[in-house]
Amino acid sequence: IFWGVSLEIFGILVLKFNLGLLGLSWVQLFLSILSFLLIWFMVTKNFTHFKLKIDSNFWSSLIKSVLPLAGIVIFMTIYLNADTILLSWLKGEKSTGIYNAANKLILQVKNIPIILGPALLPALAEISFKDTPLLGRFLRREMIYLSILLLPLCIATTILADKIVVLLYGSDFDSSIILLKILIW
Repeated sequence: IFWGVSLEIFGILVLKFNLGLLGLSWVQLFLSILSFLLIWFMVTKNFTHFKLKIDSNFWSSLIKSVLPLAGIVIFMTIYLNADTILLSWLKGEKSTGIYNAANKLILQVKNIPIILGPALLPALAEISFKDTPLLGRFLRREMIYLSILLLPLCIATTILADKIVVLLYGSDFDSSIILLKILIW
């Protein structure tokens, strides 16, 4: 809470005094170090037997168990950014910027099922273990609800794409409007 509120206040001040992105980065670095020191102080004050040590057995077992997840994250990052990398190699920075203006908005829409997934996971796990036919009905119902949520969002984005792009990026990104209309579907 301290870090978030302080970043908001100092971030507004940095932007108000035209210190730019570099000034904002320095504020974030300073607040991160200050937050770390405050947390360190609170831990050492409240836990009398706190001692920092490295347990090599724990770390080696942790790294072995995390490697598959790390692989998934690495390959998902490549998968989600391959289009941008290829476009920058083939067409340059301007085309990549126009494409990414629309693509970053689409990535936010793609996050909706990802956010809802963990909320439904306990119910899915229990149903899959107890009643397989019920699992199928549950998944169909989930798809219906996602469609009810996302279809109006896609329609509204298609209709309001010009206003959305100009509002978020300005009129220099007019070329992103058609891309947003295509990518939303």
